[in-house]
Amino acid sequence: MEGTRHGRLIANSLMDVTIRVKSVRPFSVKQMGVLLDNAHLLRGTGQRNGICEVLFAASWICGEFASMLSRPRAAIEAMLKPQSTTLPGHIQAVFVQNVMKLYAHVVKEGMEDDGDEDEVADIHALLEGTLPMYVQSGDLEVQERACSVMQLLKYMKKCRDRDQDILPEVVALFDGEMNPVAPKAQRKVPVPDGLDLDKWINDPPSDSEDEPESAFGAAAFFGEKEEVRTKSKKDV
Repeated sequence: MEGTRHGRLIANSLMDVTIRVKSVRPFSVKQMGVLLDNAHLLRGTGQRNGICEVLFAASWICGEFASMLSRPRAAIEAMLKPQSTTLPGHIQAVFVQNVMKLYAHVVKEGMEDDGDEDEVADIHALLEGTLPMYVQSGDLEVQERACSVMQLLKYMKKCRDRDQDILPEVVALFDGEMNPVAPKAQRKVPVPDGLDLDKWINDPPSDSEDEPESAFGAAAFFGEKEEVRTKSKKDV
């Protein structure tokens, strides 16, 4: 696949099939985890719309269906490698977002009776130590997402020091299942009885209300020009 210029199309197809076909979802999530582990094989292709675009899909799929990953920590570490900063900005941004999704999944598992609290603490420290490289990104979207995650991590640590449990709220941020929606689904939604989509909700503004304002603006503008011209003639 090296040298392809259809990376974005491949990424969209991977996401579409994984979302829509539940029977292949576990296999897809597993393979996307493997793809993230071997992301170094794709980072070198710097051409536009290259094969590195599949890392966008891999990150999103692993984050959205984190419960199907056997090793979520491995996926987190793969997206936090320093070499990831060489990827296009939109891929870095989705890395940051889905690192937090995976962390929320690890937190959820740690809240259970047999959960590993040390694992949660280790990943928390890993995020605090490596996310600053995304904060320094030249892409504004990456910066914003990384700064937001860093502030959330600091707030979680502060609440933990005060013996305040906000972990359920953190998990709730990314809880819920993504359902596929067809591009033309809105057309199948019936219009409620009594709703006229062509009727104004409020009374439309009358033309007479706009004319004085526009006329005043024009007069003020052109009047100012005329005054300047008159002064220039007198000076001559």
